[in-house]
Amino acid sequence: MSWEVRTMQSKTSYFNATLFRKNLTRFWPLWGLASFIGALFPLAVLLDMVHRGWNVLSAPDFTGMYYDAVSAVPVINLVYAALCAMAVWSYLYNARSVGLMHTLPIRREGLFLTNFLSGLSMTLIPYAVTGVLCVVVSLCGGAFDAKGLAVTVLAVLGESFFYFSSATFVAFITGNAFTMPPLYALLHFLAVLLDWLISSFAQGFIFGFSTYYTGVVEWLSPTVYLVNNVRCARQYVEVQQTFPDGTPYTSRLLTSADLESFWLIGVYALVGLALAALALILYRRRRSETAGDVVAVGWLRPVFRYGVAGLCALLGGQFLYSLFWYGFQQGEYYDTLPMVVCLLAAGAIGYYGASMLLAKSFRVFHRWKGAVGVAAALALSLGVAGAPGALGSAGDAFAGLFGGGPAETEIIDRIGYPIGASATSNGVTITADAIMGDTYSYAIVYSIRRDDGSPLVSDETLAAGAERDGLLPLRFRNYGTQVRTSGGGAHGSSWFYDADPADNAIQFVEMMTQDQPLKPGTASVKFQDLSVYTDNDYRTSETLAEGTWRLKFDFAFEDSSISLPAGQSFTLNGMDATLDGVTLSPLSIQVDYTVHQELVWSENRESGRENEYDREQSYRYFESLPVVITYTDGTTQDLTNAGGGITPGDGETVCQKSRIFDELRPLDEVASVTVGDIVLPVSAG
Repeated sequence: MSWEVRTMQSKTSYFNATLFRKNLTRFWPLWGLASFIGALFPLAVLLDMVHRGWNVLSAPDFTGMYYDAVSAVPVINLVYAALCAMAVWSYLYNARSVGLMHTLPIRREGLFLTNFLSGLSMTLIPYAVTGVLCVVVSLCGGAFDAKGLAVTVLAVLGESFFYFSSATFVAFITGNAFTMPPLYALLHFLAVLLDWLISSFAQGFIFGFSTYYTGVVEWLSPTVYLVNNVRCARQYVEVQQTFPDGTPYTSRLLTSADLESFWLIGVYALVGLALAALALILYRRRRSETAGDVVAVGWLRPVFRYGVAGLCALLGGQFLYSLFWYGFQQGEYYDTLPMVVCLLAAGAIGYYGASMLLAKSFRVFHRWKGAVGVAAALALSLGVAGAPGALGSAGDAFAGLFGGGPAETEIIDRIGYPIGASATSNGVTITADAIMGDTYSYAIVYSIRRDDGSPLVSDETLAAGAERDGLLPLRFRNYGTQVRTSGGGAHGSSWFYDADPADNAIQFVEMMTQDQPLKPGTASVKFQDLSVYTDNDYRTSETLAEGTWRLKFDFAFEDSSISLPAGQSFTLNGMDATLDGVTLSPLSIQVDYTVHQELVWSENRESGRENEYDREQSYRYFESLPVVITYTDGTTQDLTNAGGGITPGDGETVCQKSRIFDELRPLDEVASVTVGDIVLPVSAG
């Protein structure tokens, strides 16, 4: 009888080649399929070169494609690296498998390093296959770029290492294969998710807070941050060329391609190294009997329980509120008591659900102390969300625009609201300070300042504004405000001024009147390129601050408008007319009337040229109609020169005459409104 003694590597070895090869052969369908898919990319490039010509792509073209692939690697690795990690660490989630693996004469450090390297190799093999084929294709086309290839290799190595390390770290936190994917997703997207949840929650309580995502912690979500920042920057030159028939044309030639924010990959690679080290520490202390547990690390179990409770409260609470109470909501913002009930209900479901998963039992309802703690934390967060922010008053924001007296400030504070929404571009911040409005008109004040505290405009510009009644010679290259209405057009004005010479900010005010009633909702505003006029004729200007600013905020205010009795007939320049409506507020007035005769414009009006005939018709139908407000103290305000719109059609002419006041006065100081020869007592309205 003979005995064959098989020896294995020493238990002190930190690498086991047999286990390494076994992992690669066992999971070859995973990396083999990935390699096949990756090989399709250079194949497509090769076919394109065969079709269009071998020299159609230059070295910068190939480098640009390499760098574009680097930008896509985070999205690919988010899934593929996790699959590789789940494959090599799958034995941790089965009691028999983990027991068998730990009986092998290999130290845990050796098991970790061997499995880690085999999983990382499976992650990199498809990229290696794709890269080699891309090099072959570029050599065939005579467009090989050694520097671009080296940068791409380092970038792919760094990104792959980070994603596989993060997946490995999560693999050692849990003992359940079904729990690993959601925990892995939370590791990468928890910051973005919390940003969205908290922002949407705060939007329902804080006036002026109108964003669903701030992006302030986006760097904690590597996939989002890398995709947004690690990009290929291409440089082009214009080249004059000719068609075969001799016709000249200009084309763009790619001269170079660079990988922006390449250093970020190095930062995340170092984070991956730290996560791999933490995973090794967890593995050395991991008990084999934790296989099957949702959380395999003891001190993380309370974190899991309360974390799930908090996420369920924020997400589920808003869902329950929208499902059961949104239709009963009073106003634009959450009703506090119903939201409290929904938060507590969703938080309790999350708390006891997490407790059941951890205990593997339904007998968890005795944990009432933890549930009370969750409820207290939710109540505190709700109190913080509902607390008023550090916003100034609407009266302060509009100070000086309507005289600035105490009575006007009181009116503005009653019908207006502070906003506080802001946007920043190239070191300049635009903030929507306050809004007020009524049925047809609104006014919004913005502040514009440099973030470094330096003055936005020069002393010369301020002096030029002082010579023009405080109006600064500034303009936006483009700006627009979108609000909800029933349709129609709009007219108004906007200007720049300096509300406080002692600070570094200037103000921009927009006053607009719509043809149709305004509707509550969200206002969207876009500003582009702030410029200053360099001549007295306002024809030439130079850029003061380049950028694009987009703001969104609640379009809400206290509409104190009243409707005066209408329907009276009157005569306007020998034409029969009917007063359709008069809408009056402390901010503005709008007069709607119909002339029972259709205005016919001249044929050349569409060209933008107004002749004497059109001016006469405009005066006859619109400008000549007297509109006068009489106040209780005997003073009057003539608004005959107010703007508006004229719409002829179907044998009639519909007119709207409106004006935002220069001075705000409460409605109880208005005695009457006179339209033509019709006197309308305000008290009757």
